[in-house]
Amino acid sequence: MRRLIRTSLAALGVLLSVVRATAEPEAIAADRVCSHIGAPFVEPCRTIHGNLVWGGDNIQVRIYPSGTKRILGYADGALRCALPRELEEVLAATPVVEADVTIRPVTTSKPGVMQFVCIASASNVRSKR
Repeated sequence: MRRLIRTSLAALGVLLSVVRATAEPEAIAADRVCSHIGAPFVEPCRTIHGNLVWGGDNIQVRIYPSGTKRILGYADGALRCALPRELEEVLAATPVVEADVTIRPVTTSKPGVMQFVCIASASNVRSKR
């Protein structure tokens, strides 16, 4: 009887891990961020100007919007959106750039708390060495 229960529990664990793995949502491509409807976004896209800094931790890109004291964050792997490949390549070569960035918030804005965003695109990218 105990063997049957152990076998059943093991099979249930395997089944749950398969269901969980297939239920993982696919990442939203950068060029589809603004047109995507529903979760995980809490606001529409908007374009801001600021400095982008390549992160060395779980925040892959930090965005410092010009004229504010805010910090916006793109967290690699935690968000369901892909970073634009061109931007990833530029930041890998030059860890600090200034750009116009089209973002879409994933979390609501709260004073003193980093707001997480997806990055749809970047233009007018300039190195800030």
